[in-house]
Amino acid sequence: MNTNLKLSNRPEHTVQKLFEQQVIQNPDSVALVYKDQQLTYKELNEKVNQLAFYLQKRNIGPESMVGVYIERSLEMIVSILGIIKAGGAYVPLDPAYPTKRLEYILKDANIQVLLTQNHPTQWIPKEIDCINIKEHEMNISREKNINPTIEVKPDNLAYVIYTSGSTGKPKGVLIEQKSLCNFIISSINLTKMNSDSRNIQFASLSFDASVFEIFTNLVSGGTLYVCSQHDIMPVEPLTQFLQKNKITHALLPPTVLNLLDESVFKDLQVVISAGSACSEQVAKRWMQNHLFINAYGPTETTVYTVAGIYKGDGAPPIGRSIPNVEVY
Repeated sequence: MNTNLKLSNRPEHTVQKLFEQQVIQNPDSVALVYKDQQLTYKELNEKVNQLAFYLQKRNIGPESMVGVYIERSLEMIVSILGIIKAGGAYVPLDPAYPTKRLEYILKDANIQVLLTQNHPTQWIPKEIDCINIKEHEMNISREKNINPTIEVKPDNLAYVIYTSGSTGKPKGVLIEQKSLCNFIISSINLTKMNSDSRNIQFASLSFDASVFEIFTNLVSGGTLYVCSQHDIMPVEPLTQFLQKNKITHALLPPTVLNLLDESVFKDLQVVISAGSACSEQVAKRWMQNHLFINAYGPTETTVYTVAGIYKGDGAPPIGRSIPNVEVY
């Protein structure tokens, strides 16, 4: 393993400020697509701001943890950004997960506010402020659409993702704004993402791969294409989704990459393999026509800590650490 303690200055940003820069630079560019729905950067920012003000009225601010119990949709992305711009940290609760796991997360994170869609909520404790964003849409739309001015610091929480944990109980991993911003900027530089990029949102919110997909896109000015539950199924649905939307950047687990035919994706430029070890066979197939990056890192260190471009020599190495991270 190569260690790589970069001495570059750690970015003292917040993710909302980085996103707002793209709103200024690319207001009319499409930020988000789900099926036949889409939002420009300006439209997305305005919806996010309205939700942020709505949440602030419910005492959401820095260090507040807000649950997101929402299916794949535009509203899912609006919700996590709205929580962050209110000053809080989002906590994903995948509707596909067993109720007992979700109950544990709610209690362990001491969540007081939960954003939902049209899911059964009988299991949710009555003391939790449960906001169905569809039902509250009219009230939310009455809020101001300007950027909130609440002070959020790089040391404040951005999100909390629950892993399985070594004991079998879900374990909450708390990620601060400064770590998230360092990861985002490093990943954009590594993958050469820009305003022409078209990125797939494949992973569940409960997996930190979604952090890469969502935030690198919205901070680089690209277009994020959110998969439906049907779209993520290999082989045919996912292949069609990647082709139809001319996806240029994709982070996918090696098990999925192994099932896909790498030769049929003419628009795909960058492929990141993460989530488990990638075999030499899979890496060599995908590096022929794409920039192939092998990435590794536990959830505790913000998605991945080491990554490397595969050159075709033997088994893919896990690469070098991203800036401001030391690997032992």
